Amino acid sequence: MPWFMEPIAETADQEDQSIIVIDKRDDRMVSPFQTWLVSEIMANAAGSINVLTERDQVMPPNSGYHVALFGNYTLDGIKVVVAISIEATTGNTCAGWDADTARALSHPAFQPFSWPMLRDTSASYTDIKIYNGNEILFHWILRGFRSDTDLSVQQQFVDEFFVREVNKGNPRLSVTIAVFIGWRVSVFSFECGGRTYSIGPRGTVVTGDSARSRFELRVCSRSSEDAAGNDADRLEFRYRDSNNRIDIKCSRTSVPGTWLTVSHISGPTLVQTIRSVRENRARVEGPEQTEQFAQLAAVHEGWWNSSIARDETQVGSLVVFVEGLDEGNFHIQVRSKLLERTPLMVAQRALAEMRHEAGVAAPIGPPSLTATAWIGPDVDDDARGSGDDQVLARQHAGAELNVRSFSTTLVNRGQSGHQVDAERDTARLDRSFARSTAGLTPQLFAEEMARRSYNTTTATIVEIDTAGGAEDVQTGPVQAAQSQASAPAGAPVSYAPQLS
Repeated sequence: MPWFMEPIAETADQEDQSIIVIDKRDDRMVSPFQTWLVSEIMANAAGSINVLTERDQVMPPNSGYHVALFGNYTLDGIKVVVAISIEATTGNTCAGWDADTARALSHPAFQPFSWPMLRDTSASYTDIKIYNGNEILFHWILRGFRSDTDLSVQQQFVDEFFVREVNKGNPRLSVTIAVFIGWRVSVFSFECGGRTYSIGPRGTVVTGDSARSRFELRVCSRSSEDAAGNDADRLEFRYRDSNNRIDIKCSRTSVPGTWLTVSHISGPTLVQTIRSVRENRARVEGPEQTEQFAQLAAVHEGWWNSSIARDETQVGSLVVFVEGLDEGNFHIQVRSKLLERTPLMVAQRALAEMRHEAGVAAPIGPPSLTATAWIGPDVDDDARGSGDDQVLARQHAGAELNVRSFSTTLVNRGQSGHQVDAERDTARLDRSFARSTAGLTPQLFAEEMARRSYNTTTATIVEIDTAGGAEDVQTGPVQAAQSQASAPAGAPVSYAPQLS
């Protein structure tokens, strides 16, 4: 690792060393990826490839799904940093721009989701969501107006309420990605510790490997030293669907208008300018100094080298809360190991809920021969194959339960910023819908306000009972899972204060 870079959190265990790093020259958090996939970094680290002049010699992965994401946002009084790496080696044929794919993406857990109106020559469209259970933390929509390797941010949303409370209960971090390029649609979903899910031809949902992954989320008060300065808002994203040769990138920085921004400068002039700026005690927000693969590999080798599972007993997620942060701040690390599996066709709702009970082997081969083998959206949890293709529902359900729930290990429960919250854990389990403050429409808000009034005697907000009475309600941002679960599928959900 270069002398000017250091992990923001170091521990005696190399696997727990943070992949979020600090540039000591500017006291600024920098990306551990630089738009490279970790598999690319590790595979090319031993070579002498110069990433500036020999980028065409870089060997990308040729199968499976691969994700690298780094985000840095300043919110109301807090600073949020997220870093995600997902690597799965098993892929499948992608979906198409058709009704079967639309039905899979119409699941309430994907909402809000806008189906893009495209032509075969339209700019690519990418929808990204990061969840904690059924709570949407981040949501981006990217467009390839410039190119698919230089995506523009069309929409971004950070749910400040849910981000602040990720440390309550057991974190269940997951991600969904939907990419539309021409008439091809690549959809990928994954919860740390579980299996990958994607859409194949005819809207068929396919489950693949237990993926190698690492999620890190750091939430700190802006006034604390843990925040490491006042950074610009930033998003760096890379997604590669290797089987379908879909490879997209995004690197965007947003700064206030009063910050100096310089363009069309490179080479020795750029180096001299940055050196002069630092000598005058200014802070360089970008571009980051380009690192070679061997340097970036030093950031990831601690967790990467031990990220292959030998058997089922090593499958699952490990959650670590980093120690040593100020009161109220927290830094979560969640990681899982790779176990390659045979792809299976499963129920369509498994794409959103990220679990399944039964499946049949997915076809492998050219579309000219396998087109009729894709079962389509009619697969359900009672699907049965024949012979070796059959997967017993009961056995598979038990295995999935072990992988996704019982094998989750929280190292320092109730410590280092973690708060035990059994009710929040229960509320996050239901993946049949998604919770987001973006679901509070003006109409729902007006209806909720009409049912409440302020009691001057008790100095509390009370809910007007239709039977003629009134009951006290909590005035904080409490969300009742039972009221959301009872809502019709796909219907907007109210997030007003609920009865306790």
